[in-house]
Amino acid sequence: MQEDSLPMAIASAQGDRPPPKRGAKEACRLAAERLHVGPQARHAWAQARRLYYSVARSESNRVLDGVRAQVDEGLERLGADELAPRRGVLLVEGMHPDAYRAVSAISNAMPDCGWAYLTTREVQDRLGFPVYPVPHPLERGRCPGSAAFTYGGAFLRQARSDGRVGGVVLERIRKSYPRMGRGYPEFFACEVVRYYECALRRLAPRLVLVWNQHQAKGCIIGAIARGMGIPVAYMESGEYPGTVAIDGVGLFGGSRAAREPGWFATLPVTDGEARRAEGVIAYLRRSGANRYPQALGAGPADALARLDRGRPTVLFAGDFDVENGIYPMTGDSRELYSPLFDSSHRAMLSLAVLAGENGWNLAYRPHPLTTRYEPAGRPENVIFAGEGNVNELVDMADLVVVITTSLAYTALIRGKPALTLGYTTLRGKGCAYEAFTMDAVEPAVREALGRGLTEGQRQAFVRHTARMLRYCLFDNQSDRPFRYGRSVEEAAQYLRGIIEGEGGRP
Repeated sequence: MQEDSLPMAIASAQGDRPPPKRGAKEACRLAAERLHVGPQARHAWAQARRLYYSVARSESNRVLDGVRAQVDEGLERLGADELAPRRGVLLVEGMHPDAYRAVSAISNAMPDCGWAYLTTREVQDRLGFPVYPVPHPLERGRCPGSAAFTYGGAFLRQARSDGRVGGVVLERIRKSYPRMGRGYPEFFACEVVRYYECALRRLAPRLVLVWNQHQAKGCIIGAIARGMGIPVAYMESGEYPGTVAIDGVGLFGGSRAAREPGWFATLPVTDGEARRAEGVIAYLRRSGANRYPQALGAGPADALARLDRGRPTVLFAGDFDVENGIYPMTGDSRELYSPLFDSSHRAMLSLAVLAGENGWNLAYRPHPLTTRYEPAGRPENVIFAGEGNVNELVDMADLVVVITTSLAYTALIRGKPALTLGYTTLRGKGCAYEAFTMDAVEPAVREALGRGLTEGQRQAFVRHTARMLRYCLFDNQSDRPFRYGRSVEEAAQYLRGIIEGEGGRP
């Protein structure tokens, strides 16, 4: 045995791993010592480090100064508009274009309340009231510079101690925008606070209407408004295509319909409203209408090719975790949205284990806005169905599983059983299977696959649809054969009630 192999043999006999290989830094150090240039090398290394961090600090400061200048310019433009409506309704951020008609009609029904819209989107005169562009650096997902940068300054302590921001919002920003350099989420949050605080003082609205309750900027804006004593209401695309949700308490899992299912089930609906609800369900099933446009003919060919026809098929539909209240997991997120999982990826991994043990096909459809951010490392038995018409994916499944996404409604509309692992407006309504503990998941999947969508669940869904359309959801005024959802006048009356302090409950 050669001398240099003896230590390895001893280590092997003793059950230890051999010494690790030398790293590049250690190899350079040893080379410098052999060449007798150790001090010079250390000096050159220190100089290079100082130069790198000096350039990086200078560049990061340049980035921050540029963002501040654009925010200042945006505030100057807003302050210079003498015709900006005051004491009205201020709509902020990211409204879906499908809601433009409804919002424009509601504003016309409230002529004594001037409306304004602060947004980074190009609206192109599709609304009947002033639209003010938010500075581009505050746009959703925009972050200048490089993820390798580290940003520092007083804003770090400011953001972490500001109750209007908080750790949950900062974590949502980091999760949503992984390209942001370290420290930039805190800077971004501080600039959002600075801009919207000034904007709310300038416009002095009687109501702030926030699109998307859980988007990080929406959380900050709502907190600023409440701190100024301004009522806040929330708005989103409704659970049924063609509707919009407006609520002064919370949306989806945070709504009264989800939090108080027993109360909601007692709200009266007539037989005529139930028959009309059946017509709405039939129309949505026939038309294939969806909250997100579906490409005609773009069926799930790849997913179908991988199915074992002799096994039941479970389709798991992922959430937009950071904007559906799921991530990060907190006491509130467990209570209102997801008691089991803080991400759709974790839920998929858990279901993959059950599918392998029980011989199910498991197809995974991520949320359409998160497909490109989907983590790597799916188990081999998971069929990734990120593309294709979601209605056809639902049709091929024997069961649709969700955490909170509205695809559970799509499943019920299309006559498929749905299992919810989180809290939605379907909670406790007798329409869907439910599993809110880990031990309940596998039995619930088995029961749903065995029984399918029962007649009792179908009837309960009809009554639930009738209640949602009568008490919760408003017509978005889109082109379709017939109207459903609450009227424009009812929406205007509801918002007036919030402004006048009558609460935001249906």
